Amino acid sequence: DLPGLKGGMDHASGPVATPSTSAPSLHGQVRALYPGFTHQQAAEFIAGLRANGTSIEIQLARLNMDFQSLDRSLERWVNGPMSWQRVTETHSVPINAMSRRNAAEIIKRCWQRQTPVTGVAARHLNGYMLDLSGVVIGDLPYLPGDFSHVTAINLSRTYMSQQSVSALVTKCPALCWLNAENNFLSVVPAGIRNLRQLTRLT
Repeated sequence: DLPGLKGGMDHASGPVATPSTSAPSLHGQVRALYPGFTHQQAAEFIAGLRANGTSIEIQLARLNMDFQSLDRSLERWVNGPMSWQRVTETHSVPINAMSRRNAAEIIKRCWQRQTPVTGVAARHLNGYMLDLSGVVIGDLPYLPGDFSHVTAINLSRTYMSQQSVSALVTKCPALCWLNAENNFLSVVPAGIRNLRQLTRLT
């Protein structure tokens, strides 16, 4: 044995085994959930989780479950039967799987914080935008998960019902800008009245 060391190489049966796979780092877990994050954004997100006082691993597990629930809800909706959305007394528009698929992908990207506010709105707002403009979707399904990072929504020409608009904006308490033009809404959706930070409504 070498002086000062207990046990020499004679007792080693071979190289120390190492696991073939290891758990992803916190940064890896965050960037798997939010693939658009830079290293700096992931670090800031982790710092925010740490400030909550709950185990970061538990919070990330909950977020992962939230996203899985959102994905399942949207998949059921996408694969549902084709429907028609009545927009006036005499006119209805078809809601097909392609439109629903487009909307589902936009919603998931928004949840994953890949849709930062851009353009003119970025001069006035931080946060993220849910832009469904021009995607004919009628009624949305229930959307699990947290959308408190959304500060702007564009629903122009989506032909969403009052109930769906109300349910969607209720999920976004930080909403500042909302465009719900050209949807033939006869009244202001109830959920809009509770948006304390709303500064622009069209």
